[in-house]
Amino acid sequence: MDRMRLHAGLYAVVIAAFSLIACSGVLPPAVELAGFETDFFNSRYAAHPVDASAQGLRQYDGSLDDLSSRGIGRRQDELARQLVRLLTLRAAELTPQEEIDGALMENAIRWELYELKHLRSWRTRPELYVDVARRKLERSARRRYASSSDRVKALVISINEIDALMAAMRANVEDPSATAMRRGINSCERLVAALRAELAEWGKEAAGVDSRLATMFSSGSVGAAEAVEQSLGWLRGQSTDSGAEEPPIGPENLVMAVLFDSMVETPLSELQRLAAANLERDYRALLEVAEQAAPGRDLAAALEMLAATGLSESELPAASLERINGTVQFLNAKGLVPLPEEVGVQKRYHAELRWNSLRSPFSPYFVDLPPAELGGREEPLDGYLVLSPPAPEWPAELKSIQSGQFSPEELQLEAAASIAPGRYLQALHTVRYPSRAGRLLGSRVTRDGWAHYAEHVVVDEGLGNNDPRLKLMLLYRAVVNDCRFVASIARHARGSSDEEIAALFVEWTGMDGTRARLEAERVSMEPMALAAALGKSLIRQLREDYRRAKGDAYSLRGFHEDFLRQGGLPIPLIRKELLGGT
Repeated sequence: MDRMRLHAGLYAVVIAAFSLIACSGVLPPAVELAGFETDFFNSRYAAHPVDASAQGLRQYDGSLDDLSSRGIGRRQDELARQLVRLLTLRAAELTPQEEIDGALMENAIRWELYELKHLRSWRTRPELYVDVARRKLERSARRRYASSSDRVKALVISINEIDALMAAMRANVEDPSATAMRRGINSCERLVAALRAELAEWGKEAAGVDSRLATMFSSGSVGAAEAVEQSLGWLRGQSTDSGAEEPPIGPENLVMAVLFDSMVETPLSELQRLAAANLERDYRALLEVAEQAAPGRDLAAALEMLAATGLSESELPAASLERINGTVQFLNAKGLVPLPEEVGVQKRYHAELRWNSLRSPFSPYFVDLPPAELGGREEPLDGYLVLSPPAPEWPAELKSIQSGQFSPEELQLEAAASIAPGRYLQALHTVRYPSRAGRLLGSRVTRDGWAHYAEHVVVDEGLGNNDPRLKLMLLYRAVVNDCRFVASIARHARGSSDEEIAALFVEWTGMDGTRARLEAERVSMEPMALAAALGKSLIRQLREDYRRAKGDAYSLRGFHEDFLRQGGLPIPLIRKELLGGT
């Protein structure tokens, strides 16, 4: 695909910025890429302190992103200048590692600039603003590299900035769709519930005997809750066509979203063919396994059988930890992946309940990942799987959806996908990647794809002793991800309606109408929901090509070692490292 054609709008921005600089008599300095990398991350973290804090930079712990129109305008100008400078540096002769780092930074700049200037989510999606506050509060409260009192002090600053964040939302958001409004309202409601309940309780406990700090946190939480409630009232008062759907981003924008995240330059027609083929294959396998797991029953009845075995909230932590440790023992016995213990890193695994007010029915599981900015200079964190059962205030239909995701089989697969050999193990390797850009600018397609691949590979290699119930859940999860892949293309490239997308999920997965509608909304708002299915396909194809290239020297363990060594790089870059120019 012609990148010049795809990025014409961005190049126009670059040319304009370059002309401005040239006319001022100041040309971009010919400095080493390492100097640019430092400036790049300094400005990136100043604009996105929530991400900086999550990556281990404690100096950003109290700050929230500046999403005011002035702040966004400054960021656009800064990104345009950075792109000019980076293109100049990339024109020089670079080492292979510098080529990788330069490509990662260029992609990151182009995508952020494109999002701010063209997709303009900050103008249409109230949820964006609430999510900044939610991520900061949740991550800072959990951040285990800092003491409890330090975390409370940082959060006092954060909650006092929520008012400005909500004011930016009310000033910036124009003509949101009914879907965006609904999601914004739901996000505000969950954030208010967290500020008034879970977070308030945590702050009181974390402040300990420091009554002054506890009072500051308590009063700040009340003020922040009131600020969010003010925005909640504003959202509810906005006039919008109740039937208006979130508009699709369009085929070119969908291809660019995939390109900027994953560096996969694949025609839309090929993505569509791959998505459809995956869905057909996995669905056929699902029907076969359903007959084994529940003879004489249809697919819906077989899946209901699994959901009916869901564990109670009190049972979840111990049951999850048992499955995490069992999966790690299986991996060790099979020698499938390089575990932390094999490189002298003794880590423990944990499972805990937390933050159900802030979670959605699509994210009942969350894994704490090691801060990548530490770069291996400090010991990474233990592996924490956070489970979020339904919140008390949720309607019955949503409680039913999420409770059904805590079956023993689902816990087993999440142990593989979230901890080992999935996200957590991959993150342990990522923090040791030799360059800062490589550690911090990974691909969602790689990360989500590896997690999805991980649950499949352990079952393929014998985890669960061919239990048809475990295979049934594995294939059901695969079909749901395949549907997201197909649906994202149908929605954003072909303009299918939310109703048509919901019908697709019902047809292929048998899920109830409520969850299907939520899936359709998710795809509408999140085109990259296709990441897990696409990533798994790319990893499997790379593994097959790696096997052919290695011949008799091939081993599954060898492929996993070589793949994980590349951290979260986009898969085309991993392919080049593993196979050269092929």
